[in-house]
Amino acid sequence: LARENVVTNNGHPFACLVVNNETGEILSEAPNLLAQTGDPTAHAEMVAIREASPKLRERKDSADGKNGGPGEDYKSHNFYIITSPCPMCASAMAFCGPDTIVHVTTRKKWAHWYPDVRRYIKVEDFISPSQQICSKLPLVQDSLLEEAALDVFKLWNKRQQQKT
Repeated sequence: LARENVVTNNGHPFACLVVNNETGEILSEAPNLLAQTGDPTAHAEMVAIREASPKLRERKDSADGKNGGPGEDYKSHNFYIITSPCPMCASAMAFCGPDTIVHVTTRKKWAHWYPDVRRYIKVEDFISPSQQICSKLPLVQDSLLEEAALDVFKLWNKRQQQKT
C-alpha cells in the first residue's frame, strides 16, 4: 500500500491497516494522503482512523465501553503501520485503545531517505515525544518485512531526486 502510494499517487511512503483481531476483517487501509490533499494531518494512521471510526459507530460497536463509545473504542483491533508513529499519530492511536500497534521499522532506520524537515521541526525532533507516548502503548515491532519497508523509503527518495 505504501509502495503503491509512492509509485501511483506520488504520495509519501506510509500506510496503515486497521484489522479486527477476531474476524480478520480489514476495517480500513489507508496511505498517507498529505501530498495528495495538502492536509498536514492526513498521515496514514489518521486517515485510517477517519475511515474506521464511522464503520465502528454504524455497527454500534463500543467494545467493552472502557474507552469511549461506538466509533471511539478499538478493542479487538490492531493497527499495522510501516514505521514507529509520529507523536500526532501515536496520540490518536492511543486515544482509540487498540489491542496492539504493529510497526515494521523505525524512524532512525529510514530518516536518511526521507529527510522530512519542516519550518520548526525535523524528523529527529519527533523521536523523543514519540518514544514517550509509545512507551504507554501496546506497540510491537515485527521486522520480518523491514527490508521491503526500507525499500519504499529508498524508492520515494529516488523519485524525489528525479524531480529536481
